[in-house]
Amino acid sequence: MGSSLQHGRWAKEARDLPPDPGSGAKITRLSGSSIRTENIYCDSPRATADGKRFASSRYIDTLLSPTKALMCHDIETKWTALIDREAKGVPISPAWGGSVYYQRGTMLMRACLDTVTTEPVMDLAPLPFCWQPMAVSADERYLLYTTMTKDPVETYNIVRIDLKDKSWKLLLDQPETSRCGAYFHPVQGHEMLIGKTSWVGNVRYGVSVLTDVDGKNGREVMRGVHHACWLGNTGKHAGLVAFDYEKLAHKPENPDGELYIYSTDGTPPRLIPVPEHLFYHISSSRCGQYVACESLESGLELGPVPIVIVNVESGKHRVLIKDARCSHGGDSGRQVNPYFTADNRHIIFNGDPDGVVNVFAAEIPKGFLEGLK
Repeated sequence: MGSSLQHGRWAKEARDLPPDPGSGAKITRLSGSSIRTENIYCDSPRATADGKRFASSRYIDTLLSPTKALMCHDIETKWTALIDREAKGVPISPAWGGSVYYQRGTMLMRACLDTVTTEPVMDLAPLPFCWQPMAVSADERYLLYTTMTKDPVETYNIVRIDLKDKSWKLLLDQPETSRCGAYFHPVQGHEMLIGKTSWVGNVRYGVSVLTDVDGKNGREVMRGVHHACWLGNTGKHAGLVAFDYEKLAHKPENPDGELYIYSTDGTPPRLIPVPEHLFYHISSSRCGQYVACESLESGLELGPVPIVIVNVESGKHRVLIKDARCSHGGDSGRQVNPYFTADNRHIIFNGDPDGVVNVFAAEIPKGFLEGLK
């Protein structure tokens, strides 16, 4: 092992698998534990800027304990390291920033994926209850989390922590009665997308509002979108509008699919037609030129689950992985949740072909992305 692998507790768990029969993508199962290990899905990949390492969560049973082990995977060496055996909640990161923030008891911790070391940041006990960590700004100045109260009714708000002076504030003037969240611009600055809920009659719609760092001067960017992501530094977002969840099919008003491109300048949304796939999750490449989508047209538990790559400008798309072999039974950890490494060389995703969730990497073949231009 090289000197970069001397920190932490490392072990070899990986196994190379047969390449994808369609694209030829090389597939490696990077974790091989008999207990569940999953990539951490969100708008901001918990990974390094050089594309070599990423974080995952490992746990036995969420009913027995809210804590998980925070892991690090090295794609080149195919080794796995233990970062912390007591990571509570959802670890978050600046997008491809190489650090991971998480809770250890009431303490907010910061882990470095390059050195596989940790350090305490601050005690969250005096602050409002942390219901779920949400995002860290690209410069690691600010951290966001959703807080919840049940007195007298269940309501939600967003807390912003200044990691430099350890001050905090509530961003919403009035708490929301539905769950809300917020996500920073993945490249620069402190713009945020705040997700709220609005009602049209008895139908609930998700609304994404672009705001400044104080949660002010907001303008609506997306509505009725169930999963979305920033498209790098392009000033655009990709979003998936709702499909028919009972029939697992496109709605009559969206026969060509659910993938839309939204602009922050008020330009009307642009549909990217992909009628042959039913996209459920979406994530962007760091450059913002491509998105990776997991498709559900075969059903929630039976049939293949493909991973599809789309060029957001040309609209061209192609299946990278014919079947990610994920059952979609149970909670979100049994969903493929694909995302790009920063160098566009790999797609990281979940699979449970043996009944246990593990983390996989698919190497994107040479010429694959270029063929979508």
